[in-house]
Amino acid sequence: MHNPLKNILEPKFITGLEIDADSISAVEVLNSRKGLEITRLASQKVENPDNIHEELSEFFERERLKREMIVSCLPAAYSFIREISVPFYSPKKLRQILKYQVEPCIPYPIEDMVVDYLPSRRGAPVLAAAAPKKILSEHIKTFSMAHLDPKVVSVDSIALFFLYLHTHKWEPGSPVAIIHFARDSTSILIMDGPSLEFIRVLPGKTKGIKDIVETFGLYRFKMKDVPVTEILLTGRLCGGENAVERLQSAVNIKTSICRPFDAIDHNQGDISTSQQAELSVPLGLAICPVVSPTKPFDLRREEFRSDKTLIDPKRASTVGIYIFLILGFLGFNLYYKVNVQERVYNQLRRQTKQVFLHAFPQTKTIVKGRELTQMKQKIDEEMGKYQWLEESTEKASTLDILMILSRSIPNSLDVKVDNILIEGNEIRLDGNASSFETVDNLEKALKGEGRFKTVKLVSAKIDQKGKGVKFNFAIEKD
Repeated sequence: MHNPLKNILEPKFITGLEIDADSISAVEVLNSRKGLEITRLASQKVENPDNIHEELSEFFERERLKREMIVSCLPAAYSFIREISVPFYSPKKLRQILKYQVEPCIPYPIEDMVVDYLPSRRGAPVLAAAAPKKILSEHIKTFSMAHLDPKVVSVDSIALFFLYLHTHKWEPGSPVAIIHFARDSTSILIMDGPSLEFIRVLPGKTKGIKDIVETFGLYRFKMKDVPVTEILLTGRLCGGENAVERLQSAVNIKTSICRPFDAIDHNQGDISTSQQAELSVPLGLAICPVVSPTKPFDLRREEFRSDKTLIDPKRASTVGIYIFLILGFLGFNLYYKVNVQERVYNQLRRQTKQVFLHAFPQTKTIVKGRELTQMKQKIDEEMGKYQWLEESTEKASTLDILMILSRSIPNSLDVKVDNILIEGNEIRLDGNASSFETVDNLEKALKGEGRFKTVKLVSAKIDQKGKGVKFNFAIEKD
């Protein structure tokens, strides 16, 4: 349903900006009631990296880019993207413990990092990204010296995920991979429907086919039953048609260069395939604040939080007029409803009294205005006599669940279960096995039980001593 007030409060023009030591790229998007429209796109090479702030300022002036809302990003090579598992589904609670959950997974003190996460579906691991405060500070300082203020700072790989959500006709069960060739890294993202299931960042210059093939092998190990159906290439170094043919031949998966601009209205004429691939990240940054179902992924937290409101001051008067009209309409509507509903209420009160006396003729006194409450109390009193029967049938025994799990695990498997968490229809099973083959056999045994709706292997990795395999299953009961 369209919300006119929400449309007023949202930024009208959003500029996605990607900068590195080699180039500056930008895509400007108009956010109107008709939807998104690309109004400008531009890029240039950086002549002097030491004075990039001056070139950035001149770039904005020359290209006449709007400054209402700027969204920039850090390269994935400068961040740490990790998948963490939490035994609950509460954004507020997750925000409180996020940094402490990420701390064991990164090689730096957590006090020196800024962390944010992507919301995930219930029961799925959370994808978190951490960036050094020093790098983020230098990034924001570059903009400040150019008299610019990015209200959101994301990561290039995450911007591509939101670009995929908005521009690709995805279907659950048909995973799609995006390979992004950046200046200092190669990122590989694999999405299944609206979920980012796998991400790997290969640091350094453009990686060879061997590293990419190895990455798809790791994905197949994690998600055996859902093979990748398509690969999209983005970035300045994706290599053109020759790279497409070589990669497609190596992995035997349909491969093409990404053309996201074809899915969004624009008046920029024919945008070449190479330009679409190069500007994919700025486009993803520009549309992220609009298409993100919740608050967009943003590393501008703690001391880096932007102190400027996202509402355009020039539109404040329009917002005031809207609010005044809405309040006036609500006031009149309230006055009308009070008069009409008072008559309806009196009629219903009389009917309730009649029903009450008919159902409970032994009642001697009915308090005026409390007929419905009094009748509800009487019904609850009668229902309470049979409450024991309902309680005896509605609760399933936890012991039954433990018995099913115990029978599902063959005695021949060298498996040690460390933790079982049961929440409603969801079961989390953690433990140790002697080998990856044992984990596979355990997964087959659980699936073969027939009493579980889904059995998903969330993680399996060599333990710290190197003598076994730690595993984690997410199970859903029928």
